[in-house]
This record gives sequence, C-alpha cells and structure tokens, in this order.
Amino acid sequence: MAKNILPGAGRSHSAEKKADALGGQPSKPRAVSVYLSSKDRNSLEEIAQKNNINRHMLLSYAVRYFLANYRLGNIKLDPTIEAGKVLLNVNLDLPDTVA
Repeated sequence: MAKNILPGAGRSHSAEKKADALGGQPSKPRAVSVYLSSKDRNSLEEIAQKNNINRHMLLSYAVRYFLANYRLGNIKLDPTIEAGKVLLNVNLDLPDTVA
C-alpha cells in the first residue's frame, strides 16, 4: 500500500512555529574555525590576558576589524589569493613584542 505524503511533510509543527517566531530575523551566529601555529595561539593568549578579555572576544574583534578595513579598501590582498589559486603565507618573522 502506497503512503500518502501530506502537504508540508518533513517539517514539524514546532519548526514552523520557530520559523514564524523569527519573522525574518537573521539566524544566530555560527562558529568558524581556523588552524593557527602555536606561536600565533600563544600571541593571542598573551594579548587577551594583557587586555583582560577572552580569546574568543579577541578573535571576533580581529575578524570584524579585518573585514571592515578590507571593505573600506585599507587592506589589499594579492589577486591570486582572491582567486583562490594560492595559499596565503603569513609565516612572517614578526617580533614577539612591540618596542
């Protein structure tokens, strides 16, 4: 015997109520991860401790700062990076402290 599929099948009533409650609101932020060298992770921890903030807050700020400055044209990426043809090499020999 064939099953009759009801209109709207697959979505529960609670899922529909939740979607209606959002009313077109943007969805909640989703986590994104990146790999960092231990030197970079240690530097982030040091900066976070020095400024009495947690690492997540620092990373969130850093990404938003980068995006804002990129959109303003203050940051230029190599065209091959934007085309996804090469990996961005950020293994620069940076000083551990600012003089």
